[in-house]
Amino acid sequence: MNSLEQALARSAADHNRQCWLGALSSLFLAWLAWLCAYALIYGAALLVETVRKGENAPFPAWLHPAFGIIALLILLGAFLARWRRRFRPLRDRPVIGWHLLPEVLLLPASLTYAIADHLSARVSLRRRTRVESARLLALIHSMKRAPLTGLGAEFPNVRALRRYLGILQILGWIDLHKGEEGFFYRVPSNREDLLNELIGARDEMADYPEDDHSA
Repeated sequence: MNSLEQALARSAADHNRQCWLGALSSLFLAWLAWLCAYALIYGAALLVETVRKGENAPFPAWLHPAFGIIALLILLGAFLARWRRRFRPLRDRPVIGWHLLPEVLLLPASLTYAIADHLSARVSLRRRTRVESARLLALIHSMKRAPLTGLGAEFPNVRALRRYLGILQILGWIDLHKGEEGFFYRVPSNREDLLNELIGARDEMADYPEDDHSA
């Protein structure tokens, strides 16, 4: 494993650690949110029963089934909201306002779905994936601006190429930009110096032009 592959492995390990921490945080916050929702519904139900039957009103038998139905509706509403917004960019809007009401009502379900979101964002770098991703990263760095069509000569398997690009992008080693001639990939400026050092340390990349190793 060369220095570039080691850097990718460390990035994947750090990323996966953050995913696990995010999943655990979402689990704890989802538990708190559902607990608060149950407390509010319980308090409202108890108030209704107290008004109807007096101070010694028994525990309403319909509370748990009603809460289950409400929880299912909240989960369904959050799922539909996620489905509608899956391709929409975030909009600029006031921080506080009535537009936050649906988000607050759907918060328990949103936090529940966030657990799966964090876990699904983990990256698995097996040996072949690590080697090919490192080779692709070095190629994009040498091209400066790498359109998807320009990478096909070295990576004819389009499905594997897109997977390697997704891994490098989610780990923060490349960015996708839109230029006048279309979309292209490039190494972000905050990674260039480190990548120059890592590529310079590899014997396989010793024949790269000197310009590619300059800051």
